[in-house]
Amino acid sequence: MKRAAVFVALLLLFSAALLPHAPLVERALAAALAGGGLDVSLAEAGFASPLSYRIAGLRLTSDEGALDVDEARFGLFGSVTVDLCGGRADGRWSFGGPWPVELRGVDPAECLTIDGLTLAGALSGSLNLRRSPAGASGDATLAAEAGRIGGRLPNGGIDIGDWTFDHADVDAVFDGPELDLATASLGSSGFLIEVRDARVNLAARPTPTLVGQLRTRIDDPTPRARVLSG
Repeated sequence: MKRAAVFVALLLLFSAALLPHAPLVERALAAALAGGGLDVSLAEAGFASPLSYRIAGLRLTSDEGALDVDEARFGLFGSVTVDLCGGRADGRWSFGGPWPVELRGVDPAECLTIDGLTLAGALSGSLNLRRSPAGASGDATLAAEAGRIGGRLPNGGIDIGDWTFDHADVDAVFDGPELDLATASLGSSGFLIEVRDARVNLAARPTPTLVGQLRTRIDDPTPRARVLSG
């Protein structure tokens, strides 16, 4: 009897290993993300070990842009490791959430395309993600170094110009398209721009809105800094 049970278990494991995982996972992800207007494609999926699962070559696309993920590994006991954007994200998953994530050296320019918008810079920090009726929600404490931001916000929004920076910091809470900024700063040689206690609504029509306190400070009185400070 025991031998028969072991044989059946091994047969099930062997059959599961031979299944065409990629199309099955791709269809499952597409169904889960259908409400968000995202299309999914996946190159590889399967067991990395008896205690972990691996997907690779994941691409999410929408009308506004695309995100490419090199590889993601899911541990049986809740660990998640994702290689993307030239960096890495480590987190934990659970059915009810929240889902904490630590980012290290993630550069959006390496994997994220948003129509009309440029984002670049090595990004590190923490996210706590949750589900909400508005979609993804949570809080973020992030910092970026040696980057660039420019172009136009999504949905035909505001033209924000073209900026290079030495450092940037964000401490925010978000719920779908609404973002509450406790603090956000952008600094480079000669100037520092800070936004405090601000609310951003990316879904507002006809253009996204930002209401809050804006401050500029001259660190080095270069001509560019004087122009920015008014």
